[in-house]
Parts: sequence; C-alpha cells; structure tokens
Amino acid sequence: MSLPPHTVMQRAKWVLGGLVVALLAVLVTSQIYPLMKKNFELTRPKISGAAELRGMSAQTKEIVFNVSDAPSGLCSVVIELDQAGQKTLLFRKAYEDVYETSIRLQVEQFREKLSEGDARFTVRAQDCTLWGNLTERVFTYGVDTALPILDAQPSALPPLRGASHVLIYGAHDSNLFKSGMALDKHDYLGTPAASVDPRFASADLFVLVLPVLSKTPLAGVLFAEDYVGNRVEVSLSFSSELTAGAQKNVGLSAEFMSGNLKRLAQAQLGLLQAKIKLSRDEYNRAFLPKTEKEEVLEKFKLLHTKLRPLNDETINNLFMSEKFGAGFHDQFACPAGSPFAKFGDSLRYVYDNDSLGTQESHGLFIRTGVVGQKVYAANGGSVIFAGDDGVYGYTLVIDHGLGITSRYSHLRATAAAEGAVVRRGDVIGFSGDSGLAPFPLIYFEMRVHGQAIDPNEWCNAGEFYQRYTMRLDEVRKKLGLDVEFPLEFKLKH
Repeated sequence: MSLPPHTVMQRAKWVLGGLVVALLAVLVTSQIYPLMKKNFELTRPKISGAAELRGMSAQTKEIVFNVSDAPSGLCSVVIELDQAGQKTLLFRKAYEDVYETSIRLQVEQFREKLSEGDARFTVRAQDCTLWGNLTERVFTYGVDTALPILDAQPSALPPLRGASHVLIYGAHDSNLFKSGMALDKHDYLGTPAASVDPRFASADLFVLVLPVLSKTPLAGVLFAEDYVGNRVEVSLSFSSELTAGAQKNVGLSAEFMSGNLKRLAQAQLGLLQAKIKLSRDEYNRAFLPKTEKEEVLEKFKLLHTKLRPLNDETINNLFMSEKFGAGFHDQFACPAGSPFAKFGDSLRYVYDNDSLGTQESHGLFIRTGVVGQKVYAANGGSVIFAGDDGVYGYTLVIDHGLGITSRYSHLRATAAAEGAVVRRGDVIGFSGDSGLAPFPLIYFEMRVHGQAIDPNEWCNAGEFYQRYTMRLDEVRKKLGLDVEFPLEFKLKH
C-alpha cells in the first residue's frame, strides 16, 4: 500500500527542514560561534612579571614580562618606564594570532634612563575583540647599583684533620640581603656577631664557622649580597691536614648477636620493608636461615648495610636549615672516658673470625662499662632530636648555634625532650647499649653545618682558644673591649 503523494511531499519537506537545521547548527558551532566568542569575549588579557626579581642591580641584564589572552588573542602590548616623573617608551608591538608571549627587555638599552630609587614599569595589553579589552599593570622595582662593602681579614690556622675554621668579617649595605662563604659547592651564611657577644653592637659584623674537610686547598668565595642582587666577592683558600685514622677491630659477642641484634632486626623489619623493599632472597637469608650462625650474620649485615643509611638520613635531615645565634660561650665538654675509637678511625666488626663490615668513626666511641651512667650536655643549646634512631639506638642531638651540633647515641634513655633548652653540664640522658652497640658505650659526634668534625677541636682547651676565643679577642681588642683571656694565655694542651 503506497502513501498519498501529498503525504510523501510533506515528509520530504520535514526531512529537508531537519537537514537545513542540522547544517545551520554545524555552521553556527564550527564557524559563527567561535567567531562570536573571539570577537565578543569579556575576559581581559593577563600580565605577570618575573617573581624572582627583587629589584634592579648593577648586574641585572633583563626584565621579563609575560602576557597572554584567549580566545581572541593579543592585539597590542605597550611598556613604559616612569621614574622621577620622566616617562620613556620601552616597547610597543602589534600582534596577530598570538595568544601568549614573553617580552624580554634588555636593561642595557635603557640603563642611562635609570637612577637610584623606585622605577615604575607600566604594561598595557589589549586583545583583539571588537571593543578591545584592556589590561594595565604597574610593576615597581627598586634601583640600587651600589655594591656592598666587604671587609675580610681572616687569620691563618694550621691545617688540621676535620678542621673547622672560624671567620669573622664585616659586611655593610643599607639593604643587605645575605653574606657568607661559598665553599666546596655549599653556601654557608654568616651569623650576626652580636649573637656571640652582645658587645658587638655593630650590625655589620658577622661570625662564620666553616667545615674544611680537604687536604688540598679549597678555593672559597666570601660574599655579600644586597636585596636587589648587587654582590661583592673576596677569594679565600682553606685546607685541612687529613691524617689516616687507626684500624680498630670490634668483637661481637654471642650474647649481643642473639640478644640486641635479633630484637633490633625484628623491630626494624617493617621500616626496612617499607623503605627499601627487601628482596625475597634477602628476607629469607635474614629471617628464615638454615643455621643459627647464618641468621645472626645475615641480620647484622642487613642492619649495617641497609638500615644504617636510612638512620643517617634521619639525622642528616636535621642539618638542612641554617642555624643562627650561639648557645655557648665556653669550650665544649666531651663525655668523660677514654675513647676506644676516635674521629677518623675505621671500625671492623668481627664475629667468630668472620668480618661483617666496616664503619668510619665520625666521632668518639667511649666505652662506659655500665648501663645508666649520666650523660651531660657538652654545651648550651636546643634539643632538635630525641628518640630512637635504629642502629644508633636512643639518640639526642643538640643545636648549639653557628651551625654546630653535638650528638649522643646508643643511650639507654634520653632525659630531655625535643625543643628543650639545655645548658652545659645538664643531664640529657643515660649511657646504654641500644641499637647496634656491642657493649655499653656513648657515641659522641660533633658537626659543623652537617659535616662531621673532630670533637677535640672544640673540647680541647688549647684548640678552642686558638680556633674560637682568640679570633673573637682580636676583634674585641680592635673595638676597645675587654678580652676573654689575656694575650699571654699559655696553651697547656
């Protein structure tokens, strides 16, 4: 049965009308709408400046401005300098089909237009809409081309192993930003000398303690930098006499291997699995051994080679931030007792004639003979760590200021909490055999800006005077202040 002619025609008109509507929709969507959106948008262009630019110094080479606009795109950008009422056109450009651009102004092209004081850079950006959306932003940068004044007269010290050099210098600028020493790929910032001795009233005097751990001379650069980036430098050279330490064998007893070692391995298994993900073979050798001896040997090697670096990282992270101020005035007091291993010695762990690994001593290993002996703060400062540190057992770290820290490990317990302020001679813990200590001992370590140094440099009266007090007394004499010790002080140590 066929449809009447007029019905067929009517349906054809409907289909044709639908096609026309669909084509119009496609045309509007693909051509007309984007054109309307591009020409009738209301969003204004975006302008940003260099976030890291603190101001304009004698070393400033360029100023960068970033400009963008979408979907209409940029039509024009104008940049104008205004300083002390004098306006200078620095940049003008028309754009087509550009949606983002970075404008780099070379300072040398207009440096003669600059003078000391604030300089205003007005940036105007207009898009390509029918009405031309306009954005205007003003960036103000201080112009300062005067170099800081740097006065460095360091006293030479005889080179020592692990030497920490004390440097006192002057740095002056009305807008001083930072000063210090760039040495061996590190920047060490100076501390205002008034924090060491309040009588050093000048804000231009600084104290800096440097770790120098190189036998060959290290070329350092003492610097002073103002807020806008003007920088002055003085080259200095430092070195240390690196003498070889002794080899010390540390015998591990069966009691230690079956007691403390097993307990520590079991307690730290979760950390090891989470941090380094032990292989099945490593796990089986240490925790599913074939013999008793194989078990203790593998557990020790696992803790010594895998856990120790993680524990070192915990302590090393404490030294990432700069330490200012000084919490001490007198020489340091190392824990009492004769060390069986000193700074620079190499420890070789031995069990039943088997060598299980070596460790370089970065401090003093002092045998106490008993558990529970009082441990005293070597000097004043703030406690920045108190807790369990794996192979090092219960550990406490004191920040003494000037980048100097002291560390006490293998304690039975700590007696001061993190954040506590302690004085020289305060009880901060009790000796023990925690961690991988094979017998009751105290491990005492000192660092300068995170670098381990020989504690005797600060605990020995003669070395402390030469290294620290005498340097300060030289400055005190120049300023007409009383000295801590007379110049005829005789070194007895």
